[in-house]
Formats: sequence, C-alpha cells, structure tokens
Amino acid sequence: MNPRYFLLTIFLGFSASVFSQFKTIKIDDAEINYIDRGSGEPIVFVHGGLEDYRTWDPQIDSFSKKYRVIAYSRRFNYPNQNTKELKNFSAQTEANDLAKLILQLKLQPVHLVGHSFGGLVALFLAKDNPQLVRSLTLSEPPIISWLPGLVGGKKLYDEFYKNLLKPLKKDFKQRDTIAVLRHTLIYFYGEDVTEELPNEIRAQLIVNFPEWRAIAFSTNAFPPITKQAVQSLKMPILLLSGGKTLPLLKLTNAELKRLLPKATYFNLAEGTHDYWFTHPKQMGSALMSFLETVSAN
Repeated sequence: MNPRYFLLTIFLGFSASVFSQFKTIKIDDAEINYIDRGSGEPIVFVHGGLEDYRTWDPQIDSFSKKYRVIAYSRRFNYPNQNTKELKNFSAQTEANDLAKLILQLKLQPVHLVGHSFGGLVALFLAKDNPQLVRSLTLSEPPIISWLPGLVGGKKLYDEFYKNLLKPLKKDFKQRDTIAVLRHTLIYFYGEDVTEELPNEIRAQLIVNFPEWRAIAFSTNAFPPITKQAVQSLKMPILLLSGGKTLPLLKLTNAELKRLLPKATYFNLAEGTHDYWFTHPKQMGSALMSFLETVSAN
C-alpha cells in the first residue's frame, strides 16, 4: 500500500474520535483511559504499537449493538500520561496490566481481540490467565522470538533489530523525534515520506512515541513464548492476517496457523499489516462472524 494513503487513512480515522468520552482506571502506578460502550458479552480490544484506542473507532458502534465493548489505550499510549519508566518493559508488562483491567472491571471471561503488539499482549494474557478469556482473536502478533528457528527467519530477525530497534534507541537518546519518525516509516512502509507528512499526521504518530521509546530501550520487549504454550490454548481462536503484510509476520502467521489447526482463519489477500485502518468493514465482518459462532455454542 502507498504509505501516503495509509497515513491519511490513520489521520481521518483518528480525528473522528476527538470527542470520545473516556473512563479511567488505576492499574498499579498507571492511569489507563478506556471507552466502555454497549452491553452483553464483553469484548476487549487491544491496539498495536504506535496506536491507541482509536484503532477501534470503526468497530465500536457496530459491535456495541450486540456486545459490551471495551477499547483502551495501553500504558504509554495516548491519551494516557504515564511517564514513569519501567525496566524491561515488554508485552508481558502489558499483559499484566490487561489482566488487572479485566478483573477490576469484572469483565471475565472476555472476547479478547489483539492487533500487532497488542496481539502479542493478548497471547500472553491467554497463556497466563486462560480463565479470563472466552475467545481469542490474534491479529498478526509479532512473535519475534520464533524467527531464528523458522526458514528464512534469522535474516528478518536480525534486520528487525538492526534496521528498526537499534536506530530508534539511538534516535531517542539524541532526542531526535524526526529521526524516530523517519526510521519507523522506512522500516514499515519502505520509503521515507517524513517531509511530506502534514503536521496533523506527524502529531498523531508522535503522540504515541512514549510506548515506542519504552520498546526501544527494553532488553526484552518481545519475550519468548513457547510453541507448546500456544498449542495448549483451549479457547476458540481466530487468526487474522493480511496477504501483503511484512515478511516477518508472514512467517509467524504461518507458524501460528500450523500450530493451531482448529483455529478459525481469515486472510485478507489485499491487506497490509494495517488492515484494521484500511479495510475496517472486511475485518469487522470477519470478527463478527467468528464471535457469533462462539456465542452460539
């Protein structure tokens, strides 16, 4: 997908939710903002990296007609103002937060939907606290630890750290926001369009840089999870993927599909990793069909 089109899509989607009404919950030393809408079986949506609760704006109205929808922003994402640095921040850190959110709001068990880094968070939550999860939807979780053991994966693993995380750490140390943005865009979209971005779009991305910084400085942001642990998951599972996603995600998506042969599977052939922004109707329809099947059983 043309990165200019994608970034414009993000901005238009994000702008629509400026006046959303938040609720706030205290989880340990962090304040977490969330949207709580509808009634019925609860769904908790977990956004990806450099995103926030607004990822799910196109889904909230339709799903809240049948379900209770919780869309929250993870610890370091907009509009949260948590500034305390955490040593070795990781997907496990976020999974611990998520478990406490579910318990404090008395939601369990939930239909859990996680995209990208949020999908990894959801996977750790389901592994550690299966009793909290009614169903699990995994939308291209970056299981980076699996890459060295997959054919062609070692090169992608090395490139991920060399071309993304290492430069980001240097950029953050130098407090060079534009360099952070530039390295991010080049890695994910294949070209540098930093200078062409409208100020509004830059702002929407930069506002979530605190999470990006926490990941860059962590020594274990993507902790390992065993394949045996994934295979042991008993709840209904939906695997989502995009036909034009990043090569490293194609590898881990395929491995998840191999390990979970009983899972429901939906691939959007024309979708990139950002299909929740670019194709919200198709992805929402796939998720709704899955949840209706789960709820009927």
